[in-house]
Amino acid sequence: MIRLLVLADETRHTEKRVASDMVRRLVHEANRIGIRWIYIKVDSTLRGNIGSEFEAALHANGCNRLFFVPAFPAAKRTTHNAVQYVDNVPLHETIYANDPFTPVASGFIPDIIAEQTDIPIVAIKPNELSELPSISPEKSIVVVDAKSEEDLFQI
Repeated sequence: MIRLLVLADETRHTEKRVASDMVRRLVHEANRIGIRWIYIKVDSTLRGNIGSEFEAALHANGCNRLFFVPAFPAAKRTTHNAVQYVDNVPLHETIYANDPFTPVASGFIPDIIAEQTDIPIVAIKPNELSELPSISPEKSIVVVDAKSEEDLFQI
């Protein structure tokens, strides 16, 4: 039986420390009761405490890699060369760039995540997943491109 926990913690507008503490506690509790697969729901326009929550999840779970696949093709959110697009427009050129609470200054996902964590970030395409051990540091956040539902299935 696969046990999965989906975290939709609604921390986009909370302080970074509060968000990471919440994720850390939830992941610890999930591990305690035997849940090994954790899906952290984030805003598809990458606003909020993404980097700090990922760091907290990695440390709490004791894992070496966290996979981040932010594409949601059905909602016209795609990822190409580690840049997030909304309806084929780079994220930093959309209305989300001017969000009054969580503005988006870059569409390059590693830059967005790196604002909140020092964990190495690796960007790959779906067909590079099998090469991951040779291209990724042992402890890392892996951003995976996806432009279609087929890409998501392959991942």
